Amino acid sequence: MNKRYKIAAAALAMLALACNKDDSKEPNLPAGNVMTATIGGSYWNATDIYRISMGGDTMKFAGSRNTSKPVTIQLIVNKYHGVGSYRMNDTVARAIYTDNGADYGSVDGTLNVSADDPTHVAATFQFTGLETTTGTYKTIASGQLNINK
Repeated sequence: MNKRYKIAAAALAMLALACNKDDSKEPNLPAGNVMTATIGGSYWNATDIYRISMGGDTMKFAGSRNTSKPVTIQLIVNKYHGVGSYRMNDTVARAIYTDNGADYGSVDGTLNVSADDPTHVAATFQFTGLETTTGTYKTIASGQLNINK
């Protein structure tokens, strides 16, 4: 076989394998209860994670890391309907980041729920929080959660 044909055949085989990947919208998270984010540029992961139905159609997802300075992220959705995108601007959904007793309420952001089935909920999130007493903002980025039911 000609050298050009061998190279072309190898390239086509690699292309075919690359096209076989899973294109699901669900974040690539480990199994189990996981909540991670980047807070002000630093990686954070929760040690305790909760999914709480607050009655009616309100749902709350929360994660905390209990250290000498406790840090908590709460994602609260009114009119929760499962898979979909929720804008966190205090109308339909809101987020609260708590760092050592200071609360940063979301002024804008998104929660994208990619899976909500009988076994788990998976989502990504990001928001900007404002601590109203000091006027300080915190950016919560690259948030991911996977919560077993």
